[in-house]
Amino acid sequence: MSDTSTSTSGFDLRSSADLVAVDVCSVLAAGSPFVPFLGAQPIRLVLTLPLVLFFPGYVLLSALFPPGDGTTDDTRLDGFERVGFSVVASVLVVAAVALGLDGSGVGIRPVPVLFSTAGFTLLVSVVAAARRRPERRSVGFPSPKRTLRRFRIRRAETRLDSVLNVVLVLLLVAALVSIGTALGGLGRTESYTEFYLSTGNSSTAAPSAGVAAPDFDGSIGIENHEHSRVRYTVVVQHQRVRPNDPMSIRTRRTLTTRRVTLDAGDSRTIPYAVPSSVGGPHQRVVFLLYEGAVPPTPTVENADQEIHLWATRTANRSETTRGRG
Repeated sequence: MSDTSTSTSGFDLRSSADLVAVDVCSVLAAGSPFVPFLGAQPIRLVLTLPLVLFFPGYVLLSALFPPGDGTTDDTRLDGFERVGFSVVASVLVVAAVALGLDGSGVGIRPVPVLFSTAGFTLLVSVVAAARRRPERRSVGFPSPKRTLRRFRIRRAETRLDSVLNVVLVLLLVAALVSIGTALGGLGRTESYTEFYLSTGNSSTAAPSAGVAAPDFDGSIGIENHEHSRVRYTVVVQHQRVRPNDPMSIRTRRTLTTRRVTLDAGDSRTIPYAVPSSVGGPHQRVVFLLYEGAVPPTPTVENADQEIHLWATRTANRSETTRGRG
């Protein structure tokens, strides 16, 4: 009577259970960004870490060096060697996938890398399963003794072997830490603060040709994209500069100071109108933004961000034209 678990094509599902498990986990890891429960940390890290650190190399080595059944000495790689080389091969595969995506114009982004790596793993696992010939498989599930024999660590025969084993372990730990740290940042966008002036119909983060400082009656906008709670301070100054050197400040006077604390993702607009006393050539109003403590003497140089408006439309128009060139 023939074994029903073996098809006429020679594929034995039981002997390829490890490859099936790898495929299932790869699919879960690739789909984790789109599933709310799986996309939360640290669950997403646990799922995606093996996909980029172990699975691609494991199926690749399984295809190149099919494991023996443990009853003879025909196993080409023992368990320790297979794990170590799987990590190294996985790093190379993921790097090649990332380069391919970058060259194709898709770009190196988390989701395409996960999908492409999972696709590679699924495809190569089919090849690996096909290479496990029927005569190399035992009937039924392997015994615990046979499994331990396959995944044993061979005793080092020379001092050089011992040193290489230590180096391999250190490389595995380094790869685990580095890739784990990188995956911990998946899904996090760049942190920044958006700072702008709004006049009702438009907003600007640069000198505006259409608005002079005395005419400004609008609001100061702040948006927190720093992924954490931030205390902001806005210092508004009236500055007089030298005629031929706008970077040289003759006098500065603080018009107002506003403080606001924003949680991650929050925004706030602060109504503000420039006093009518501000006007004349070689004068400007500077809006200085600070995250955290404010220096004793606020300046453009020590501010985190700054926006300035000249007291005359001509000066604003001239500076905007220079900036475009």
